[in-house]
Amino acid sequence: MKLLIFSIALMSGTIAHAHVEPGLYRGATPEGKPCEMRAVEMSFEGGVHHPLTERVVIDYGGEIFRVGHPSSVVRESAQVTFNHDLFQGINPDSNGAKAFVIEMIHGQRFEGPGAFEIIHHNWRTKTSSKLRCGNIKKI
Repeated sequence: MKLLIFSIALMSGTIAHAHVEPGLYRGATPEGKPCEMRAVEMSFEGGVHHPLTERVVIDYGGEIFRVGHPSSVVRESAQVTFNHDLFQGINPDSNGAKAFVIEMIHGQRFEGPGAFEIIHHNWRTKTSSKLRCGNIKKI
């Protein structure tokens, strides 16, 4: 009986955090062009099942991003929190960086990714671009 309760608690904790399941997600840009991302794998750093250690490896057009929930430290109230509505990862380069951001949906009928953005900021030329892919669905 104790083993059954432990197994259910362990599975519940895993399910509670596994919002971006591995697979192909497709959607469309605001202009109606198709766009997609592949969630390659999901894991927890250090084996600790917590939203702050949750990581998802994303393949976007052959570029790999490792995304996680952004953390937040509120010094005034001595709190360490996270933004459960986003996953984000940054790939720096010699001219700036690219960011991959996934917006999450937390509904009664669906919990998972709803949109993503890829942002490229070139600090040398002071230019940036952004592509938004909305209404994404797992294929």
